[in-house]
Amino acid sequence: MANSFQHILVYGIGGVGGYFGGLLAHGINTGPAGGTQVHFIARGEHLKAIQEKGLTLKTADGQTRRCIPNTASDDPTPLPMVDLVLLCVKGYDLPGALDSIREKVTPSTVILSLMNGVDVADRVQRQLDRGIILPTCVYVSSRISAPGEVTQMGPAGRILTGNRTGRRDLYPEDLLMLALKAGWNVEWLEKPEEAVWKKYLFIAPFALVTASRSLTIGGVLKDPEARQELLAVMDEVMAVSASQGTPLSEEVREATLQTAASFPEETKTSFQRDVESGRSQNERDLLGDTLVRFGREGGVPTPVIEKILGILEK
Repeated sequence: MANSFQHILVYGIGGVGGYFGGLLAHGINTGPAGGTQVHFIARGEHLKAIQEKGLTLKTADGQTRRCIPNTASDDPTPLPMVDLVLLCVKGYDLPGALDSIREKVTPSTVILSLMNGVDVADRVQRQLDRGIILPTCVYVSSRISAPGEVTQMGPAGRILTGNRTGRRDLYPEDLLMLALKAGWNVEWLEKPEEAVWKKYLFIAPFALVTASRSLTIGGVLKDPEARQELLAVMDEVMAVSASQGTPLSEEVREATLQTAASFPEETKTSFQRDVESGRSQNERDLLGDTLVRFGREGGVPTPVIEKILGILEK
């Protein structure tokens, strides 16, 4: 089957975008490309290094890949219309990113948001009002280790995605064929919303409690009071999830706690690091305010989450 993705845009070449975008650029530009072009949007010294020598991707299996995109820029304006977009930005950068690519997106452009949050696909849909926007979540541990270099740790990254439940906006063959060429691990799901909420059940409670208490993930699990608060936040997330049509089982919560316990005790959440650094922007809206809004819409009280958000405002 012919590859329908002729122009692929990876917006944000941080840890996530650098890993999946790097694998893509390496796989496409060292194999039978079939006319496919890969475009990176990055910024700062990281961008300059990529423009000069490509992106160096170091993976946990000991490989080092030199990944050469067809374009590396901080401005998508000169690019052609794109067939596939990987959104790999922080939540606070999403509106600006979408504004900048609006004129490059067609009704048939496929958009995967490799970001935190349970309503990112809805946000993209509202702002762009075009494209095939798939509920998506991603599992990968990777970071910018130097300008022009991304290092991945732990298991190989995974992308979980699919059509919105009950819809058939996209047949997955082309996407899965692209994944094979790129070396991506992509799981096509019948109900991707459940996967998105499962990840969120880990991301949001640990982000909120670690940031408000200045404790690592291991510290939260060991401290009785912090752990109790964590469980209360998880209860509220599960209640909100059910009100949104995606109930999660107690087994999912137990699996989430086991996953957290497998992390090194000193691990901090990215939200915690942003709060502790005093950054003027962080992902509070995606990881906390969204839950409060959903709770009010569904008649679900979220007092513990609201208390934590109040602490984070001080």
